[in-house]
Amino acid sequence: SEAIAEYAQQIMLSQVNAFKINASVGYILKNNETQELVFYWSSRNNQLLFPQPSLINCQHDMNSFADSILAIDLKAHAVFPNTRFSFIKATNITFYLTHLHGVPIGAATTLPSHLMHNKGLYSLVCAKRSGITYKDNLCLFRCIALHNGATIRALE
Repeated sequence: SEAIAEYAQQIMLSQVNAFKINASVGYILKNNETQELVFYWSSRNNQLLFPQPSLINCQHDMNSFADSILAIDLKAHAVFPNTRFSFIKATNITFYLTHLHGVPIGAATTLPSHLMHNKGLYSLVCAKRSGITYKDNLCLFRCIALHNGATIRALE
């Protein structure tokens, strides 16, 4: 649903380092003979949606991860104890993050001179007015500001 994609975007915006992510879903099953309802909680140890976590280095990676979650049939993903049980509903999703410290998103880097002096490219390595090198890992947000019409000098 759209809510899952929105939560995934909130996770991305709150991170400063690259990370690995996986997800698990909690759901309710019904025993068709006894009418008993059984809740299966989401857990890192079982019911993971993907066999391996996804590496998230940029917004495109997060968009791909969110799209892959939306493509999953949660009913087909549920594990039934036996054939007497039927799927009632998915109740929640839990995201599991493994932070990769020392792998910042938008890390300051030294670009080759042919990129630094390319007039068709904004390197976003340093402030245009002051020449001070950016060290705040906010290049993603500077790119978004430029895309939304800000000038290169307004990014400081």
